Amino acid sequence: MTTILCDIRAWRRGHTHEGEPCHIVDGGPITPELAKELAKDAFINAVLHDGVDIIKLARFGRHIPAHLRAALDIGDPPDFDGKKCADCGKRHRLQLDHVDPVANNGPTSYKNLQPRCYTDHQAKTEQDRKAGLLKRSGRPRGDRQESKPP
Repeated sequence: MTTILCDIRAWRRGHTHEGEPCHIVDGGPITPELAKELAKDAFINAVLHDGVDIIKLARFGRHIPAHLRAALDIGDPPDFDGKKCADCGKRHRLQLDHVDPVANNGPTSYKNLQPRCYTDHQAKTEQDRKAGLLKRSGRPRGDRQESKPP
């Protein structure tokens, strides 16, 4: 797995200024544009920082880590009464749906995943399609998994 380290200001701006590193760990410097392009089709870890603190860790790929799946399985606070369909409340045969679709660069994160039954998941997907959120250009891109810094 490749890890890219990039200053958050450069990532947002699209280019670096002096003192704002963007590079492949154990590799060479790259542009933030290339880092974002690699994130579309590769399995990478991205570490975004402000020069002092790590702001965001993201993994680009199609895997939901066990700790994220476990957090989703216990249900919402304060009751933690198990997962249920975000729309109808059903509790069985649920699928995880990205609130902001992967095709729209939505992350695989706790805040962006909701359990939905098959019927409601299909309805939400159709709603996203009509809203223009599922249009892709080029090859499909993997999910982005976000974590809080250590």
